[in-house]
Amino acid sequence: MKVKVFALILAGGRGERFGAPKQVVEVGSKTLLQYSLEAFQSHAGVDEVVLVIHRDLRKEVLPYMEAYPKLRKIVEGGKTRQESSRRGLFSLEEDGFVLVHDAARPNLKPELIDRVIAGLGRAPAVVPVVPVGETLARLEGEVVRDFPPRKDFFRVQTPQGFRVSLIKEAHERVSEAGFTDDASLFLSAGMGPVLAVEGDPSNIKITYPGDLKFLEGT
Repeated sequence: MKVKVFALILAGGRGERFGAPKQVVEVGSKTLLQYSLEAFQSHAGVDEVVLVIHRDLRKEVLPYMEAYPKLRKIVEGGKTRQESSRRGLFSLEEDGFVLVHDAARPNLKPELIDRVIAGLGRAPAVVPVVPVGETLARLEGEVVRDFPPRKDFFRVQTPQGFRVSLIKEAHERVSEAGFTDDASLFLSAGMGPVLAVEGDPSNIKITYPGDLKFLEGT
């Protein structure tokens, strides 16, 4: 029996570092959010999409439910990413797999979605990673303490995949705030191993207006 696959798109932020709500900034003929919606809508392995959005943008994105039939639910975001993720996850009424994705990563390729879903057949949690290309320094105040080997470090991306019931349990176990992604929360809750799969260097996170130039060139 096929396991149902949900995509949970987190777009609950206010874009403070960006200077505007970047979810609805247009690049080409689409908003940043629509890039992720289209990626999941067109992927045969994804059954249903849930969108977590800032309350001020809810009316603006309601028409997306007609444009993207897999988008079945729009949930109001919380004050933090962790709270927004929790609200989205607990809106899911069935078990299965969930792919938690930041709307700020619009350049999402189907091959990456494939790898995360495949990984969930081997582990309860999956994250895509890419190697760190630069030399890393560990500091004590303003003084360099050492240069840890970069082969031991990777940059973590989204979508991150989980068994729905287990990531919900992880959120219930962890009471402290401050987690910036669900995989770190999952590990902190002691829910089991997190499998790393190959990420995509082009799957960058849009943080500042200048980052849009990368997307425009893809």
